[in-house]
Amino acid sequence: MRITAVLVLAAAVLGAGTLTSQRAAWPQLAARPTYIDSLPSAARSPIATTVALAEAEGRVWPRRAEGCAQIASECSYYFADAVSRTCADPRSVATTRSGEMVVGGSDIAKAGAQRVWWIPMHPATGDTLVVRGTLLGSRSDTVRFTMPEWSRGLPDGEFYYLTRFVWPKAGHWLVVATSGADWGCFVL
Repeated sequence: MRITAVLVLAAAVLGAGTLTSQRAAWPQLAARPTYIDSLPSAARSPIATTVALAEAEGRVWPRRAEGCAQIASECSYYFADAVSRTCADPRSVATTRSGEMVVGGSDIAKAGAQRVWWIPMHPATGDTLVVRGTLLGSRSDTVRFTMPEWSRGLPDGEFYYLTRFVWPKAGHWLVVATSGADWGCFVL
């Protein structure tokens, strides 16, 4: 049985108000990269059912050659060191990184509706977050969702995806998240 995740946009772009005049000073998303059309379609890619299969995908998923495209504070905090494309287990910490993706939020391993944020190393116009997951030990329980809208942090202006979705069943989920060429794998 295939279970489809329910995705609810959990954040909206800041509306009109006193901060409107400050928006021009915020960093902007990078232009749509030319390589984006040559990437595999994560929305149609198979859902990895084992850590070994997920990590094999990470080894062949295209990479961006240039450095971090986030704002400077995010680059120095989350992306200062190289991190391999292996599946990370953040169950003991609130924030963790795999490859070029950082995941965090409160109680990200609990079943039910969860608010989770995802920070890619190279945010760009036209990128979409694609999350694919499987309940470890049950190949028939899978989730897949996409999120095309960016959120922005205050006051720094970092770019991230803020999601609220439902883990259909309790247990450990193997999750592969991509945004453009950025790839990460987590056991949640």
